[in-house]
Amino acid sequence: MRQRMTHNRSTSAARGGFTLIEMLVATTLVVMMMLMFAQIYVAAISSLGEQQAIARNDGKARLADILLRADLRRMSFQSAPGSNQGLLPLVRDDNSVNSGYFYLSENDQTNPVDDVLQFTTYISSKVRNPDQSAYYGRCKAVPGLHAIPLLPGDPDVFSNHPDADDGDTSNGVGASRAAEVSYFVRNGNLYRRVLLLRDVDLQAGGLSSPAQPSDPSTSTEFAARIIPNSAGVGNPSFYKAFDYAAYCRVTGAPATDVTRFIGTDSLENQAGVDECIGRSMNRFGFAITAANQLDASGDPVLRAINRSRGQPVEYDSLGNFFGRPVHAETGSYEWGWPGTRNNPLLDSNLKYGFTKTDQLSYLAGNTSLVDAAVIPSSPNYTRATEDLLIANVEAFDVEVWDSGLEEIDPNGNGIVDLPAEAARDLNGNGVYDVAGGYVQLGHSGVTKNGVTTLTGYMRDAQRLNPDYGPGADPNETNPLANPAPFQGRNWVFDTGHPDMWSDDPARTNWFRPPLRPLIYRFTEDTNRNGVLDPTEDTNANGILDRPNFPVREADKWTSGTLYQLADVVFHPDSLTAQSIAYRCTVSGTSGTSRFVEKPPGQQTPPDGTVTWEAFDNRVGLQKIRITVRLRDSIEGLPRQFSIVHSFANP
Repeated sequence: MRQRMTHNRSTSAARGGFTLIEMLVATTLVVMMMLMFAQIYVAAISSLGEQQAIARNDGKARLADILLRADLRRMSFQSAPGSNQGLLPLVRDDNSVNSGYFYLSENDQTNPVDDVLQFTTYISSKVRNPDQSAYYGRCKAVPGLHAIPLLPGDPDVFSNHPDADDGDTSNGVGASRAAEVSYFVRNGNLYRRVLLLRDVDLQAGGLSSPAQPSDPSTSTEFAARIIPNSAGVGNPSFYKAFDYAAYCRVTGAPATDVTRFIGTDSLENQAGVDECIGRSMNRFGFAITAANQLDASGDPVLRAINRSRGQPVEYDSLGNFFGRPVHAETGSYEWGWPGTRNNPLLDSNLKYGFTKTDQLSYLAGNTSLVDAAVIPSSPNYTRATEDLLIANVEAFDVEVWDSGLEEIDPNGNGIVDLPAEAARDLNGNGVYDVAGGYVQLGHSGVTKNGVTTLTGYMRDAQRLNPDYGPGADPNETNPLANPAPFQGRNWVFDTGHPDMWSDDPARTNWFRPPLRPLIYRFTEDTNRNGVLDPTEDTNANGILDRPNFPVREADKWTSGTLYQLADVVFHPDSLTAQSIAYRCTVSGTSGTSRFVEKPPGQQTPPDGTVTWEAFDNRVGLQKIRITVRLRDSIEGLPRQFSIVHSFANP
C-alpha cells in the first residue's frame, strides 16, 4: 500500500511540470508573437506618421492653392471684355487702357525656385472671384502722422488716416479692396507679401490726393518723411508700421522729400501721372535713383522713361537670388525706403545670407537688416515670418503659354511621316501646324524626343529689351550707354505703363518693353535682300533690325505702291506703336495721301484703288501654369500641385 501510493505521487508530480523542449517552444512562440505585435505597432505608427504628413502637406497645398487662385482671379490688369488675347504690355501712345500691372520674372530657367510673380488686385463685381472680402493690413501711428490725438491740440492728427479705412481708428488695422501682391521663394520658403492700396472711395471728398493722409477740414496733406529711428520705440520703419504701397517722392534736398501713399486711383495707367502703380518706380521690390526721379532730359520720351522706370532688384551684389525683401528685413530700423530716399536695394554692397538668419545686409559695415524687437507687448514687436506662406518648398515654377510653337516639316511635303517625324508633331494631331504649349519664359526652343523646335512668341529671340530686369544695375543713370551686366537674368514679362516703354521703330531696343509679342513687326529690310542698305537703318544702331519667326515682317505704307491681297502695312504716322496693322482686302495701287487710321475691324476709305482693314496686331500672355512642390519636414514625403490660370476674358 505504501509503495503504491508513493508511486502515484511521483507520477502526479512529473505530470505537473514542463519539459525543456516545451519551454523552448513556448518561449519561441511568445517571442514571435511579440515580434509580430511590434511589427504591427511599427507599421501602424509609420502609417500614422505618413497619414499625418499627407495631411500636413495637403493643408499647406490647399492654403497656397486657395490664396494663389483667389489673388489671380482678383487681378486688376485683365484682357478686354470678350477678348482671348490675354495680357498686353502698354506702350507710349498705345490706345490700350488697363488697370495696375502684371509682372513675371523667370531668372534662371533651370532653377525652379527663383521665379517672381507680382501683380495688383482689385475686388469688384467684374473679377472672377466670388470672395468679395477686403484685404486687411497693419496700420500704426508714427511720429507726425496720427489717426487720433495723442494729446489735446495734437497738430499731427490726420483724420484721413489709413487706420480709419476699416471704419475703426483704434485697432491699428487698415482695409482696402486693392493690393499689390508678390510671390517668391527664398531659402525653401514660399512668401506672399501683400501691400494695400489706399481705397480712395473710403476717403472724404474734396481732396487733391485722397490716398495721402490728410485733414479734410483744413485741406492739409501729410507732407513729410517717415524716418525710422532706433533710439525710440515710436519711430519704426514704414513697412513695420504700414502694410501699404508707397514711395518716396524726391524733390531735391532729402529734407524736402515726401513719403507718398499709393491709392486705388493709381491703378489707372494714365500717361504723365506720377503715382500710377504701373510705373515700376512705385512698386515694391523695384528701385529708382534720386537722379532718375529728377531727370530733366530734353527728349520727352527719355525723360518720361527715366522718371517712371524702376529696376527690379532680385539679386544681391554677389549674384545671390533673394526675390523680394521680407518682413524680417523691411521691419528693420535700417530700412529707410519709402519713409526716406534711403533704399537698401540701391546699395552696391547689398548682400544676402551674410547673417545666420539668411537676411539681407548692406553698407560697407555689413549692416544687418534684422527686425529684432522680440517683446510681444512692444508696439515694435518683430514682424518676421508674417509674410511666410509655406515652408520646405522645392519648386515654385511659373510657365507661360506659347501659341507660336510652329512645327517644322523637314522635307516640306506637308505630312507627318511616321515614325521618323513623330517627335516634330508637338500636339500629336498628325499634321504640321502651330502648336501651343507651356514653356519657360525666354526659352531657347522646345525639345521633344531629342528634336528642338526653335520657334515661339515667348522665346529668347523675341526679347526686345534685354537691358530691363533683375540683371540690370538699378543705379545706372545713363542706360543708353551701359547695357545690363547680367542680361541672362532679364527674362521678364511686364505690362508696364505708357510712360515706361516706346515701340517706335526709330528708337533703340532700350526704349521698348522686354517682351511684347506682335504678329507683324516693322522691318528695316524694306527690299528683303538681307543686307543693311544705307537708307534702311532708321534707328541708327548699325544693325539690320528684322523680326524673328514666327513674327512676320511688315513695312510702313508708301504712296504709289502696288499692294496685293493680304499684304500688311503700318500707318506711317501711327500713334498706335505697331499695335494696329492694316491688311489689304482689295488689291491695287496706293494713293498720294495717307489713309485715315481706323480701329481694329474697320475698313479705311479707299486709298487710291486699295482698301485696308485694321486689325489688332498684338499677341498677349494668354495663360500661365504654376507648379508648387513641397516636402514634409518630418516624414520627407513630397506633394506637388499645379494651377492653370487663363487671362482670357470671355
